[in-house]
Amino acid sequence: GGCVLEEDSEEPTSPLFPSPFEMFRQTARLLSSSSPLGAAAIKMGPAPRLLIEQFGLDAKAITPTGPKGWILKGDVLRFLSSPQKSSSSTPTSPPLPPLSKAAPAPTPVPKVVFAPKVAAGTSGTFVDLPTSTAQKTIAERLTFSKQHVPHLYSSREARIDSLLKARASINSELVQKAKQEGGKEQKVSISDLLIKIVASALAESRVLEETRTPNGPIVNVSVAVALEDDLATPTIRAANLKGVAAINSDLQSLVSKARSGTLLAEEQEGGHLTISNLGMFGVKSFTAIISPPQKLILAVGGTEERVVGQVDAKTGATVLSSASFMSFSVSADARFLSEDQTGHFLELLCAKIEDPSAGILL
Repeated sequence: GGCVLEEDSEEPTSPLFPSPFEMFRQTARLLSSSSPLGAAAIKMGPAPRLLIEQFGLDAKAITPTGPKGWILKGDVLRFLSSPQKSSSSTPTSPPLPPLSKAAPAPTPVPKVVFAPKVAAGTSGTFVDLPTSTAQKTIAERLTFSKQHVPHLYSSREARIDSLLKARASINSELVQKAKQEGGKEQKVSISDLLIKIVASALAESRVLEETRTPNGPIVNVSVAVALEDDLATPTIRAANLKGVAAINSDLQSLVSKARSGTLLAEEQEGGHLTISNLGMFGVKSFTAIISPPQKLILAVGGTEERVVGQVDAKTGATVLSSASFMSFSVSADARFLSEDQTGHFLELLCAKIEDPSAGILL
């Protein structure tokens, strides 16, 4: 079972620098040949041999200084820098066989030119805006989370036709109530309904120990709100115990404070889960980064219209209709939550979205 290397076998080499084995083999072959550059005439190692080949020098014109008459690399370099090179550079012996295949010409590296910074309001191809303190803080926190928190991802879609009908029904009741009481007309959004349903599903799933209290589960839901150069996460407290109208009022008040810069730090703390919704930008689905010390974040995608088929109970024929779907992706801290727990939470969430109860939403 030994390994035999045949003399004529191909040995992989680098285009520019042959392997030590290849240089040794080529040199040994040269020294044992009967050419004028045989062992009795010239002795050299791979490095000087490569220089002689590259510069087309006459090996006999180089004075060796190595032991037993060997030409060293320094001998070739001194010969190249000496004045006699010009008169002795024409080879009088056959050219040395190449050590390896000729390497292709290297691709020139394009020169990178950095344009100067252009102040805002002046002409130029770009405007270099400084990074705000808030942006640096967000970047540091999310980088820390991604590096140190093991993320567990779960995704699911839900049909939201019933949710849209529930929203229309609730808004109709709120309009009637405003007319009767003479108050300001109020309309809830899909985000308000999602906050309520997410809080109810999280309370029912009991995946988070911190939501349990002696009086029953209490779930605080944070909502990611994008500002001009910042990101706020106002928190709706006890969202599972509030109606969607109260959630709508709380959320509008907190968002207004965030946009005016008066949102307090404690109004962004204490959330058990954060909802990040990019559906209004046409994003179909995405995954979000957990914001410690929270252990969950829910990424909500946009609404997508599809054609679905449903079998008619009387005729047995398939009836085509339009349906609306929305994607939900959960990012969970795998140190505290398992795939079964996040899967159970998503199952409850989608079930409540596809069949919302008026008692839960109002």
